[in-house]
Amino acid sequence: MVKFFLAFGCVLFFSTQTLAADFSEEYAACIEEADVMTQKLLHCDTLETLRQDARLNKAYQTLLLTLPERRQQLLREAQRTWLLFREADCKFKLNLDEGESSQLNASGCLLTAIADRVESLESELSLNSQNF
Repeated sequence: MVKFFLAFGCVLFFSTQTLAADFSEEYAACIEEADVMTQKLLHCDTLETLRQDARLNKAYQTLLLTLPERRQQLLREAQRTWLLFREADCKFKLNLDEGESSQLNASGCLLTAIADRVESLESELSLNSQNF
């Protein structure tokens, strides 16, 4: 019974944590179908992380092309720093002693971090294109 409430709490946490991000319809359907089964939820996160990572790469490359050389270098530095932070932060959230909830937490951390970064880069791209 405790595991059920723990899993249910994780689903609620991730569903509220990810509302602000621009996740795919496929992800929403996958999460709904997964119910509270941890391995299915992790699979949904993995698939959506791949989608969001593709969006991230596209936004990053597109933004780079629109920037002058000096700002390109600053973006590269910012991206490297963000990657280091993301890895450290999500690694911290993966506490193997806590079992399945920790796996969901780390998986959600990675997914949300990538989606948030996409939104940030796309916003910058939008602002940058308005200045030209």
